[in-house]
Amino acid sequence: MGKAELKHSKDHYIKKSKHFCILPWVHFHLWPNGNFLPCCIWDSSFPMGNVNTNTLKEVWNSQKMRDLRLKMIEDEAIEQCKTCYFFEQDLSFESLRSSANLQYQHLFNRVEETSEDGTSEDVHMAYMDIRFSNVCNFKCRSCGPDLSTKWYEDAAVYDPGGGPQLPLRLRDNDRLFDELEPLLGQVEEVYFAGGEVFIIPEHYEILEKWVQSGHTKVRLNYTTNLSQLSYGRHKALDYWKHFDEIHINGSLDASGARGELIRKGTNWKKVEENRRTILEKAPNVNFTLNPTIGILNIIHFPDFHRDWIEKGLLKPHEIRVNLLRQPLSLRSEILPYKFRQKLKQKYEDHYQYLVGKVENEADVKQIRSNIDAVLQVLDHPEEPENLAKFKEYMGLLDMIRNEKLVDVIPELEFLYQDPEKVYG
Repeated sequence: MGKAELKHSKDHYIKKSKHFCILPWVHFHLWPNGNFLPCCIWDSSFPMGNVNTNTLKEVWNSQKMRDLRLKMIEDEAIEQCKTCYFFEQDLSFESLRSSANLQYQHLFNRVEETSEDGTSEDVHMAYMDIRFSNVCNFKCRSCGPDLSTKWYEDAAVYDPGGGPQLPLRLRDNDRLFDELEPLLGQVEEVYFAGGEVFIIPEHYEILEKWVQSGHTKVRLNYTTNLSQLSYGRHKALDYWKHFDEIHINGSLDASGARGELIRKGTNWKKVEENRRTILEKAPNVNFTLNPTIGILNIIHFPDFHRDWIEKGLLKPHEIRVNLLRQPLSLRSEILPYKFRQKLKQKYEDHYQYLVGKVENEADVKQIRSNIDAVLQVLDHPEEPENLAKFKEYMGLLDMIRNEKLVDVIPELEFLYQDPEKVYG
């Protein structure tokens, strides 16, 4: 079989293309239920296959994956990749696509060797992102039972029998782990997330294998709720001593009681204690505050950000925001447009505070891009059609959890008026 015809140069694909992404040649993303996706940004409603029903290699070169590679070579827009396009085109923000193209351009020969039917002969895992389990100790209001076992009890109230009843664990698939083990030596970068990664045994099992084999040049990336740094006899800090490059994304949306309500299960005092432990015992670890900005925290977030900077827990530029797109009931665009226009001044003032504390131009740029991302959301058209969903969903969780959202986040109480008054 011949090779697929590349329409552009390597430089064009890597630096100038609008839609090409190298990840389908060097990466795959697995969910705890076995679903195989091209990456974590891909629309999860459209899996390419499932590794519980097929081998990893079969899914790697399934018809869907082969078609995807050929579309990438054509630089064709793909609906399931719209999140990356949104970040790049609407927010002028670096996306997973654009960063991966630069990060793994040294593997472009894998693209050049693509067969004319889209086959990439060998499974390759330069970038590893496998969600081994949905075991989690939190039940965040923006999450659900697919990615958190802590959610099961609540989900059973409003959707009896509708979600998973037992923890989802890829570890139960022995054949898959036999396929994965030879690929561990290829890994250049790993992204660990959950559930909650620090209570998932496979996280420590993988690190142990790399330490034993001497494969410790792997870049370790984490997203964690920062609730704990160990599991049983395993202590993350003991493993980190063997690795040179470690980056933690703190999945924290708000501080104090707000943080504890939005991400149910949070002990805010313990979160701050763990952050201090990392600063003191693992100063080589890079840390980024990685909030998901939505209706529950967009008003309060600058206050939280400033608080951690003042406490010495964070440098001003150590920030990368996620903009909540799902569920629709928690999008910032539910807030009235006029209200959001006034909120823009709070973010501009916060920007001035932040840049007044840095000198490096790259740090200023990092701060500006994150503030601009939020400002653009504040300019989006309002979504009054989702207000009823917000009130219904938050009311349901309040009832199940014996909480009252507006007691903790009083700045949202005005949304419970008649919609005409809210948007009038």
